[in-house]
Amino acid sequence: FREDWKWPGRYVEHLRSWERLFGRERLLVLSYDELLKDPKKVQWRVEEFLGGKFPGELSQLNTAGKKSVSISDSVKRSLGSKFASKNEE
Repeated sequence: FREDWKWPGRYVEHLRSWERLFGRERLLVLSYDELLKDPKKVQWRVEEFLGGKFPGELSQLNTAGKKSVSISDSVKRSLGSKFASKNEE
């Protein structure tokens, strides 16, 4: 069992180091939630970022052989409050 999941900010730390290395203008940060909500918008953002169109459409879900897992509302609230400040960055 890993305890380090309790320390928020690892993802943000990685993004900041990539930003220092590559510059903000060379990074496109997307979220899976964004893909679920509006895959066409995500595809548009990727195309705008890369400067061209690509064939096909992004899919909302990758369900190949996977079972759906539900997360209780109490866990969502707990994690949401834990990571709220980092999600704002």
